[in-house]
Amino acid sequence: MVVGAADGFGYPPSEIDIENIGRGTVNDVIVHNTCGPLGEGAQYGINVFGTGPVVVRNSRATGAFTDAGIYVGGISDTGGEPLRVVNNATFLNHQGIIIENSFGNSIIQVANNNTHHNNIAGVGEPASGIFINNSDGVRIRSNTVQNNGEFGVNISAGSDDNRLVQNTITDNPVDLNNQGSGTCGSGNTIGSRSGNPLTPCG
Repeated sequence: MVVGAADGFGYPPSEIDIENIGRGTVNDVIVHNTCGPLGEGAQYGINVFGTGPVVVRNSRATGAFTDAGIYVGGISDTGGEPLRVVNNATFLNHQGIIIENSFGNSIIQVANNNTHHNNIAGVGEPASGIFINNSDGVRIRSNTVQNNGEFGVNISAGSDDNRLVQNTITDNPVDLNNQGSGTCGSGNTIGSRSGNPLTPCG
């Protein structure tokens, strides 16, 4: 278990920080924010930035991370292999999982995660289970996304050609907010919907 990161520990304030490496694995860890409210505690549980095909799996991020339990950003080239966020649990944060500013030659898979009750006050966009921001081609598969703050899955304008397959996205105030273009879906269980509908995946 990793506990206790705060703003004073450097930027970005996170409990596990993985930046600018070719590859690596975070496996079977628990990250828990214990350092206070918004402005004092850690923004991220696990931060992955500017890397190659890193794997984050079998881990748990909880305890009021004010941006995201798991953050992946600035991914531009994974060398033909996927960067994977799989089999994790994220809850009681502002956002459960964020994929941000990732496109180009990147392959990113978000699969088999359980993200729920991410509804605390935080920074940036409204609270959600999974937030795809300015990122293309993300593969979102077999996740359970329930009882989050404002959105279950929130896909921003400028996030295009993503794929949602066999997810359960229910019991959120707005289950799917799809503002991008070209995103397709297949085999999902989705409650209320706002934004552009999903086209069927071929």
